[in-house]
Parts: sequence; C-alpha cells; structure tokens
Amino acid sequence: MKTKRNIVITILLAVFLCIALAGCNTPAQTEAPAQNDTAASSDSGSASSDTGSSASGEKLKFLLVSKIAGIPYYDRAFMGADKAAKDLGVEVTCIGPVDATASAQVKIIEDALAQGYAGIGVAANDEQAFTPIFTKAKEMGIVTCDWDSPVDQSVVDYSLLNIDDQIYGEMYVEQLVKFMGEEGNFVWITGGLNATNLNTWIDISMKVIEEKYPGINLLTDKIPTDERADVAYQKTVEVVTAYPELDAILTQGSPVLPAAGQALVDNGWGDKYVLVGNTTPNAVNDLVKSGVVNACLLWDPADAAYAAVYAMKTVYEGGTLSDGQKIDFLMGASPIALDGKAVVCNKPVNFTADIIDNFDF
Repeated sequence: MKTKRNIVITILLAVFLCIALAGCNTPAQTEAPAQNDTAASSDSGSASSDTGSSASGEKLKFLLVSKIAGIPYYDRAFMGADKAAKDLGVEVTCIGPVDATASAQVKIIEDALAQGYAGIGVAANDEQAFTPIFTKAKEMGIVTCDWDSPVDQSVVDYSLLNIDDQIYGEMYVEQLVKFMGEEGNFVWITGGLNATNLNTWIDISMKVIEEKYPGINLLTDKIPTDERADVAYQKTVEVVTAYPELDAILTQGSPVLPAAGQALVDNGWGDKYVLVGNTTPNAVNDLVKSGVVNACLLWDPADAAYAAVYAMKTVYEGGTLSDGQKIDFLMGASPIALDGKAVVCNKPVNFTADIIDNFDF
C-alpha cells in the first residue's frame, strides 16, 4: 500500500516551529480542500486495499483539521493519521490554518463540504464556532468528530480526547508543588483563550490549587500567545520583568514551553524559575536535561488523530466504538476508554531527563 502527501505551502513561523509535515512514501497530487495562503495540507492514503471503499468502489476520504499548521505537535499527530490511512485503506487529508483561529478552520471545512469527504474532524480553536458548519455537514451525511480539542458535543459523533482531563490537570499541580513547594507565586502562559482543552486543564489545576494549596497565588490572568512561539517568548520576558515576586511559570499549548524556556536561558534566568508545561519531547530535550524545564507533560499526539480516522470510518460504516477496545496506534495497540461520545486515547507522560531520549517526536 502507498501513502500520498503533498505539502502545498511553506510557512515561516518563529523559534521551535517546523516548516513541513512529515513526508510519506510516494508523494502524489490528490484532491484536497480548496486552498490559499491560509492553510497547509497533506494527503495520505492506501492504493491497494478496498477495505475502506465507498459504495461506488472509491476509497473513503476523511479530513482532519488541526489548530494550526506547521508545528511539531501536529506534525506528529498527522503521522498517526498517515498510519490510519494505511491500516484502514482510506485517504486522509491533513490540513491546518496558518493562524490559529476558528474562523480559518471553519473556512477550510466550508471549502471541503462539497468534495466528497465521508468524515471531517477538527481540533477546535473555539468550542462553539463549529456548531453551524458541523450541523450542515451532518445534514449532508458527513460523519463529524473533534480530536485534540472538543467542540459542541451535539454536532459530533465522537470526541477523541488525548488524555483524562482530571488526571492531567492534577499532574500540573503535583509538579508545581514538587519544584516550588506549597507556597509561591505563578502565572499561566497559554496558547489561546478560547481553546477548550487548554482552558479545561487550567481550570482543573486551579481548582486543585484553591482547594489544597492556599499559599500558592496566581499573579495575573491567563496570558495568551496565539499558539506562536515568538509571542510566547516575548510574553515570558514581559511577565518575568513585570512580577519580581514570580516563582513559577505554567504553560499550555505546545509552542509555549520551548519558547518560554529559551527566553529564560537567553536572559540568564534559567535556574531562577520553576517551568512546567506541555510540548513534544524533541522541542525541549536540552531544556529538560539542563533543568530549565522542570516538567514536560504530554502524550503521543498521533493517537487522537489515528483514533479520529478510525472512529469516523467506523461510524460511516454503521458501527460503534466500545469501552476497552484496542486500537493499533503508532507506537502499538492500546485500549480506549469510552464515556458516551468521549473517547480517551492515552495517558499523560512526564518526559523526564532519564527517559526523554526514548521518544523521538
């Protein structure tokens, strides 16, 4: 079986952003959503299996939309989609907007509605922005799901979650207390103010802090960065300068942690602040080993993307997922946890210095 991918745009982002999605075996031109300078995409699929064929005999096509194009996190996620395309005998188009906005994502989906996709999945930049477009998609018989970050649950067939939100939010607090102690001052620097997944994890962490650690204080409101490393770098410098009483920085959104760590290093602050966040392990390998990043908490982003394709194909063919069902993810088979439409694909990992070299993404 062959996969097909076509990178249609080169994106100039700042520190720690990647330029191209991971390549596939045999690049070739395939039908994709109408594109301009607002999006970058790749196509992958199977050339010989008919297990994912429609009634007309053509391979089923699925679309996955990420929050933003060209960052290592979604490059890794789309590798999961590539594997799903091979395993399931379907075609998958992976695409993301240049700017991390819900309006850009909605435009991508609008352009795709008439292009014969059996299913469309989105990692939402804004939970409520997709209700009208997904309602229209479902009326057209298109399977819908969210992955990585949820939307209005009434308009999706499944919601593919990376991890258990409660466990993840608690992990942040555990690491904060481990390195800062039960008293101190901190800030949140986040990818965006409207991303449901980021806000959920922050809210859970804050509830744990409020209930268990009255001596830990949040100095200011969440600081957004538009999922941009250059903005995260600058915001880190600004917050350290503005708050001399600062002890710790917590980050959400994969471009933020490496940029914040680099800002601390460049300004000679590497050993002065606790820094906890999430990103791909390759992006902070040296920062973790040097101790600038105290905790990098993530999962394998490829799993939710794989599961999204798997779930959409299952629903399109009239099936359902089941609790405990094993799915053959990129790094091996693993059971999913099912609660209604919510599907938890993974468990969070603390990529410490002694294990981080074991994860190459």
